[in-house]
Amino acid sequence: MKLDKYALKVDRGEIMANRTGYYISCFKSIYDNKSITETEFRIIEDKSSKIVKLLKEIDYYPLVLMNCQEFNRYCETTLQKRDNDFTNINRLFSNLVNSFYMWIGYNERHYDTVFKELKGGFYDTDFCYRFLYNIRTYTAHNTLPITLISTDILKCKVDVFTKVTDLTEKDSGINKKFRDELIKMNIENINIFNVTSDFSTDFGKWQIDLWNAIKPALDSDIMAINRIIPISTPWFVNTYVYSPNKEGSVPIGHQIKELADKSRLYNYNFLSCLSQNI
Repeated sequence: MKLDKYALKVDRGEIMANRTGYYISCFKSIYDNKSITETEFRIIEDKSSKIVKLLKEIDYYPLVLMNCQEFNRYCETTLQKRDNDFTNINRLFSNLVNSFYMWIGYNERHYDTVFKELKGGFYDTDFCYRFLYNIRTYTAHNTLPITLISTDILKCKVDVFTKVTDLTEKDSGINKKFRDELIKMNIENINIFNVTSDFSTDFGKWQIDLWNAIKPALDSDIMAINRIIPISTPWFVNTYVYSPNKEGSVPIGHQIKELADKSRLYNYNFLSCLSQNI
């Protein structure tokens, strides 16, 4: 049987087969087997779906960051051994570009209101954002972007480049405004390693800005759940809510636990509203 790590419904077998109505299952707690109203169930179900959406959004952050780090590490290690492997360096760069595009696409779809305003600022103020956003179209419709590798033995430094003239061709697929920007830079090549080194830091800032924008609505959702069943208890992880009209349950306890785990992992407290309201 396939399991979705973020599934809203979990089969609980025969344990609660004879129970009717809307209720909470929370093993070893005073809330176990507690009846709730349909309205309360709908609230938890709705907030659960929003938490699931956020958990999926959070997963894009390490995906992009790890691809960037892997590309930079390859430049700093393997290429320094004078192994000019254009296939691998383009593969790693493409992984970064495509995962970044996935991050943008997910947030454009699921957090359109907050992300629409933020991405305009990211694009307008940061060359890294503009470059990686535009280079994806070029690589998808033209050719691999990295065409030159330069090794400085004395400085123990390797740089990888893409030709500006390739990017500024009218059929490159790159946004005209960005092509004009590249032309005005009056340079022959763009050092992609320098771009990705800056991106590694900048992307973390963009992600925090986005989470900060999402946070007020998340706080409201968390507190709505907390008013029905207290979250700040050791047994909350075992919390499921049931409806007589559904075969499974909403595993809200496990979802909040995963949100807490990600808070520690990425040093961003998604559940800070709980401590502020205790």
